[in-house]
Amino acid sequence: MTSDPNAMTSDPDVPIPLPDIPGADAGTEGLPNRADLTTWQRAVVDSSAFADIGLRTAIATVVGAAVLPTVAGTLIRRADARTERDNIAFYADLAARRNASLSFPAPDTVPQVRSRPANPLAEYIARGRVDNNAFASTFEPINPAVRSRWRGYRRNNIARFQHWRHGDQPRPTLCVIHGFMGSPYLVNGLFFSLPWFYRSGYDVLLYTLPFHGRRAEPLSPFSGYGF
Repeated sequence: MTSDPNAMTSDPDVPIPLPDIPGADAGTEGLPNRADLTTWQRAVVDSSAFADIGLRTAIATVVGAAVLPTVAGTLIRRADARTERDNIAFYADLAARRNASLSFPAPDTVPQVRSRPANPLAEYIARGRVDNNAFASTFEPINPAVRSRWRGYRRNNIARFQHWRHGDQPRPTLCVIHGFMGSPYLVNGLFFSLPWFYRSGYDVLLYTLPFHGRRAEPLSPFSGYGF
C-alpha cells in the first residue's frame, strides 16, 4: 500500500460474492458428466443453463416478432428488396477493400459535450462522482443512399455515456460497451462489479449503443430496435 490517496489501491472491498465452484481444464475425455458433479455444482450448472436458455429464447422471440413485418414487406415490395441488395453490395465492396480508415473515418470536429450529475442512486452505487453526458453525433453513413434516412433518427443521433470519475487527476479508464438490449447503466454497473473497479482507482465510462436506452427512437418496441 502507498500513502498517496490518489494512487491505485490493491485492497478495495471485495465485489458481490459469487458461488465458489472449483474448476479445471477439460481433459482428453472432455467436460465431466453431470452425474459426476456434486449436488451444489449441479444446481449451479442447471440454474445457469436454464437462465441462459430462457433469456436467449425471450430475446429471440421479441426480436423476431419485431422484424417480421419488415422482412415480409421487403419480400412483397420488390423495390425495397432491390434497394436492400444494393446496400449490401455497397458495404460488401467496402469491406473487400480492408481499409479501416475508409470504413470508419475519424470525425473532423470536436463535439460539445453536455454534462449533468447522475441521479443520487448512481452516485451511491459508485460511491463517487457520476455524470451523464451527451453530444450531437457528427456520424454520417458512407453510403449516400441511406444518409437521409439516418438523419431522421434524431434521438439516436445524440451520443450518450455515463462517466464515473474521481476528478483529481487523469486515471486509467475502463470503457464498458453493453450487450444487445442491455443498456441500463445501473444493471451494467452491478453486473460487471464496476463499483469495485472504481474503488480500485479506475475511472469508468459506460457507452450507450445506437438505438438503445434514451437513443431509441419513439415507438420502438424495445431498447435496441433498429440496431
